[in-house]
Amino acid sequence: MKKIKTSILGIDPSYHSSGYCLIDFHSGKIIEYGVILHVKDVGLCKSLYDISEKIKSLIIDYNVISVAIEQLNFSSNFRTSQALLRVQGALMRVVYEIKQQEIVQFHNISWRSKLGIKRPKKEINTKNGKKEYPTIKVDNKKVKKDIKYITVVKINEMYGLNLSYSENDIADAIGICTCLYQDIKALK
Repeated sequence: MKKIKTSILGIDPSYHSSGYCLIDFHSGKIIEYGVILHVKDVGLCKSLYDISEKIKSLIIDYNVISVAIEQLNFSSNFRTSQALLRVQGALMRVVYEIKQQEIVQFHNISWRSKLGIKRPKKEINTKNGKKEYPTIKVDNKKVKKDIKYITVVKINEMYGLNLSYSENDIADAIGICTCLYQDIKALK
C-alpha cells in the first residue's frame, strides 16, 4: 500500500454497516471508501472492537489528521439510539487514543445542506391518500426518492461515482468527509 502524506476520514457510524471515506488532504481526491460490516454472531464488545480496529488501521495507514462523523440523532427507537451511542463512543475512544483529538461532528441536516442536498417533499399517494416519498425503479427494485436516494445521486455527481441506493452509508461518509475537507480548507 502506498503511504499517503496526510488524509482526512469521514465516518457514517452504524451498528450494522458503518460507511467510511478517506480524502487526500492536499488534492481533495477520494483515496478509499467502503463499509465496516457488523458480524451478526459476535457479541457487542467484539463488534465494537472490530469497528475500532478497522478505524485504527485506517488512521495509521493513511496518516489521518482529522476525523468527522455524523452526529448522533436520537431516534424514537431506544435500542437503535443506544447501539449508535456505543459505536460513537468506541470511535471517539480510538481517535483520541491515536490522535489525542476530538472527532468533528456534523448534524445530518447541516452537512447535507453544505453540499446542496435538500430533503425531498412527500407527495400524496393516490392509492392510499397518505403522504409518502415517490418511488422509482432502480435495477428492477422499487426505491423511495428520499434523502438517502438524493444523497447518493449528489455524491455520484460530485465525484463521478456509481454508488447504488444500497450504498447510502458510503455516500453519507463521503459527504461527511467532503464537508470536513471544505471546513479545514476554509480555515487555511
